[in-house]
Amino acid sequence: MTQFRVLPVRRGDAYLLQSRRGSYLVDGGAQGSLLPEMLTDRLVRKLRVAVCSSTCSERLGGILEIMEAEFPVVEYWFPEKVELVPEMAHRFNGDWDGWLKLLGLSGYEIDNDRAGWISPVKILDGDGSHRRLEGAAVLIGLAVTACFGMSPYKGMSRSAFLYGGEDATPAGLIHFFEKTLVLLSDRAAARSKDETGAINRILRRTGWRLFSSGSLEDIILLCGRLLNVESQRMKGNGGRGMRIVVHGLTMAAMMAAMLTKTESHIRFFSWTGKLEKHFVPRHPLICLNGVEATSLPEVAPVTTPSMIFQEIRRTTSQSKGLAFQYGDANCGALFCGNTKMAFLGRREVVALDRPTVIAAPRQGNCSSDRAYGRIVSKDPKQDIWVRSHYSYARKVSDQFKEKTNKLCLNNCVHRTVHEVLLSHSDGKWNRLAGASCICG
Repeated sequence: MTQFRVLPVRRGDAYLLQSRRGSYLVDGGAQGSLLPEMLTDRLVRKLRVAVCSSTCSERLGGILEIMEAEFPVVEYWFPEKVELVPEMAHRFNGDWDGWLKLLGLSGYEIDNDRAGWISPVKILDGDGSHRRLEGAAVLIGLAVTACFGMSPYKGMSRSAFLYGGEDATPAGLIHFFEKTLVLLSDRAAARSKDETGAINRILRRTGWRLFSSGSLEDIILLCGRLLNVESQRMKGNGGRGMRIVVHGLTMAAMMAAMLTKTESHIRFFSWTGKLEKHFVPRHPLICLNGVEATSLPEVAPVTTPSMIFQEIRRTTSQSKGLAFQYGDANCGALFCGNTKMAFLGRREVVALDRPTVIAAPRQGNCSSDRAYGRIVSKDPKQDIWVRSHYSYARKVSDQFKEKTNKLCLNNCVHRTVHEVLLSHSDGKWNRLAGASCICG
């Protein structure tokens, strides 16, 4: 029996498909949705694959949480940008003044004489894990600079910034994170007014325990969380934009830490912008607009503030998401919630020849109207359209409203969250839980 769930995450998408081939999670919603607990409550003991279709926080956040919780997952599938950003940060030219000026936080002139900052360092292993952790350190440093409006690292050499003047060792990286954690804990404690001293002691004690018995990856996660809290203090329109940048930087840093720590098999997919029809080896899924990446895209030997900024903006946007299609002999599922299906040519369509559950393009938003004409079904009455629309301010697509069978995670009338559960039997999808979508 095949089951399809739209999980009740707080923001974004999270779909769970369970079949004889195993359990497949497609996207995880935003951080704070308690996704690991949801999976455990639904008696999911292991995921065969956890798929992330986009690096935006509404899909990547929950995947990060299950990695951190060490939930049993055989394989993770990510867009290649998850690996690209830490590598770019690893090659940062150390132009902190330029980074501040780019963010509109300083009147400094850009210093173009910093190329020596990325002088070669000793790599401890050949699998790139140390490069990821170095990249994570630079990403945390960039986020700290954005939060404080100044660079605590201004004028430092690469060795002093990352290692406190030491050789390229994990102990040297811990020295950098120790300084950063003290800075962040002081700021967090200062917001607690009368309890400043107590809060500061708790935070520092937590950090010291991590330094003595925790892993470097755990320290990166703690710094990332503190930075996300710090970023929430930024106000106004400019503050919102800065929050997005800081969140993108910290998410990339935390993902770099988890990629280094996890023992699961990792696959990266590159977006091709055209229709692909090849199944992923050993799995009943096709990546419709991407192919498995065998290597990273070419990265400039030296990266500048503007290059990293532009890449962070791209990773936090909801464009160019990967689309996946599941199929067995009896039923199918189409995951295209983060795409407008624009990768299809003028006469190309995604053909559905069996009862299929379709995650509505862009969560049923009216911006994706054209996508519906690119999905052609042999028997539309057998299909079920679902959406996990979390913002009632967004207008729902007229194309979605016209569908015969449509379900909504957030009930349109009473505005209550209803988990969607579908089961395939007797040649059709049967609704076991979830509310019909009545879009006005």
